[in-house]
Amino acid sequence: MKILRRLLAASFKHRRVALLAYGAWLISTLLSLVAPTLFKEVIDNGLVKGDLRFIAAMSGAIVAVAVLAALFLFGKAFFTAVTSQKTGYDLRRQLYDHLQHLSFGFHDKIQAGQMISVALSDIELVQGFGTQAIINILDTFLRYLMVLAIMFLLSGELALWSLPLLPILGVIAWFYHKKVRPEYSWIRQQREQVVIALEEAINGARVVKAFAREPHERQKFEREGRELVRLMMRAVSLNATFGPLMNMVAVSGVVIVLWLGGRLVITGELSIGALVAFVSYYQMLVQPTQQLPSIMDSIATSITSGERLFGVVDTRSPVRDRTGAHDLPPVEGSVALENVTFEYERGQPVLHEVEMEAAPGKMVAIVGPTGSGKSTLLYLIARFYDVQQGAVRIDGHDVRDVTLKSLREQIGVALQEPLLFSETMANNIAYGRPDATMDEIIAAAKAAQAHDFIMEFPEGYQHRIGERGAGLSGGQRQRTALARTLLLRRPILMLDDATASVDTETEYRIYQTLKTYMQDCTTLVVAQRVSTIKDADQILVMEEGRIVDRGTHAELLTREGFYSRIYDIQLKDQERTAALAREAGLGGRDIGAADV
Repeated sequence: MKILRRLLAASFKHRRVALLAYGAWLISTLLSLVAPTLFKEVIDNGLVKGDLRFIAAMSGAIVAVAVLAALFLFGKAFFTAVTSQKTGYDLRRQLYDHLQHLSFGFHDKIQAGQMISVALSDIELVQGFGTQAIINILDTFLRYLMVLAIMFLLSGELALWSLPLLPILGVIAWFYHKKVRPEYSWIRQQREQVVIALEEAINGARVVKAFAREPHERQKFEREGRELVRLMMRAVSLNATFGPLMNMVAVSGVVIVLWLGGRLVITGELSIGALVAFVSYYQMLVQPTQQLPSIMDSIATSITSGERLFGVVDTRSPVRDRTGAHDLPPVEGSVALENVTFEYERGQPVLHEVEMEAAPGKMVAIVGPTGSGKSTLLYLIARFYDVQQGAVRIDGHDVRDVTLKSLREQIGVALQEPLLFSETMANNIAYGRPDATMDEIIAAAKAAQAHDFIMEFPEGYQHRIGERGAGLSGGQRQRTALARTLLLRRPILMLDDATASVDTETEYRIYQTLKTYMQDCTTLVVAQRVSTIKDADQILVMEEGRIVDRGTHAELLTREGFYSRIYDIQLKDQERTAALAREAGLGGRDIGAADV
């Protein structure tokens, strides 16, 4: 009932249109109840008595009632549809807005196909509950009350004999509901699996082709599709079984009414017109009784879909503004982690008692093997996740005590796997600053070494890219995303392997350009190339979630460890060759990223 009340409340946000739908339904229903009585009068006082003028007058009244009923039926359908669509729009907007505020932890666990299914299928199933479903329920209730009263007024004896078949219809409807509800629940779940399989095939098309796994993916999709068809056929079989059974019971009721009613007509206890009207009213009861399964199914469907929808909407993000959180004032850029411990899964720490400090305007580099917690450290600073122990402070402010908006407005983040939108290159770069001028966009692109390849497109900065950056190489996507971050000019800059897909020559030029930019901000860089970070003010070496060493490039080379090992692999021979070249007077220059 809680779910149903919430769905009803969602519809009554548009109460004016909803009330028009209810009003149109009520009038059309009352008009439909008048028609059999008019036919009774035509037969008893027109046909039997041979009064053509009366027949003509009553025929006009029947036409007028039919026209009015049709108009109000149109109004009911129109206003019901308007309310339904407005409600669906509100629910989708509410879901979308809530998804934007959920933390990385939620998005790590949920599948996109599930959310697409909720946003499309489930909302479509519940958006009409407050009008169409409720009107169906009220229509059934009203018809039973009024039609039964009229039937007893026409013939109490006939009403008593004809009513026992209606409970039989109700019992059949109950069994149908009991059987069909789980079937439709499984159908919805399986439909979701089909959506997920399709989404994975589309997003992973390159991997599928690279490994020549098209037959496997086709078989997987066909398997999910066949299972959906199997479940659908089971539901269709139930409909095919119970539908004719209810029709047979309904027809049996009409036969009983005609047989008993015919005897009453012959004995003069009932007029022919009254019998015709009685049969019409009896069929008015049969119709809602037969519709009980679909009404109950719509309610069950609304409950199931509403549970899924509100299950997401009611999810509280663990990362949210605390009560009393204040805006973070403009910062200088001091960043500190104090005894920070963090875990994604309970009992499996990713960071262990990490201590770190970055002074304003300094560059801190973070290196370490895969899975050592480098990216997680950056995510905690931007508060994509909250620490379980310790604190992250910016200019002395615990990031949990300030509002998320004010915190992230002072941090620029470029991720290793950038997401670009189906927009122009200019709009992608200006995503964080829609008011940026074209000169500022170009300057940011040049700093990220993206300007040259952008100008190779016929439309230049107005070139529209495909979904998720389709049409660009990995390096081009990273440079575009880096330009988007640089355009923000934030006091804290975090680069999470943001040039991993860029060739070494281009990366060298990027960091040469960034030196001037980084003088005005605190920079934290996660990288695997020593050439990228050798000039950092401080280098942190991480292993298994702990900072195991720290210092400058020169200091770390004096100690045996992870950093010296990767230096030996990446740069030692090149720098030694360059030094020998200089000693020999061959004009060798310092080795940088361009030479690695």
